[in-house]
Amino acid sequence: MNPKSHKELKKNIAEEVGVHQSVVDDFISFYYGKLRKKLSKYNLILASGSPRRQHLFKELNIPFTIEVKEINELYPEDLKAAEITDYLAELKSKSFTNLQQNDLLITSDTIVWFDGMAIGKPKDNEDAFRMLKRMSGKKHCVYTSISIKSM
Repeated sequence: MNPKSHKELKKNIAEEVGVHQSVVDDFISFYYGKLRKKLSKYNLILASGSPRRQHLFKELNIPFTIEVKEINELYPEDLKAAEITDYLAELKSKSFTNLQQNDLLITSDTIVWFDGMAIGKPKDNEDAFRMLKRMSGKKHCVYTSISIKSM
């Protein structure tokens, strides 16, 4: 998120809640500070190749390493919506078997749920266009699950 969108977001939150923007700034600074302090004693491992997730951690200014392990993202057919992301986030964490004492592993998974099914990642630009056209004007849900694992 760029600085301009940070300012816009804080302004929007302040307006929505009905407080001055400085209150929102203080609140965010306080909780980011507390979060950084609590997490500073851990070796954070982000198990994600997602540029967005990596950017989020960089924005929090918390030291972390990136370790991605390829897994076969198959899930039982009877799972629906958030059950799928819960299952896959946990599956990803199970591939890390050698965590050390202060390691804190974070895995996650996101899906788009549309028309009663999970929509996979587009294969290319043409596929992305086809997917967006199919979903245009219709309701869909985005589900994200996170797994946090330590020794």
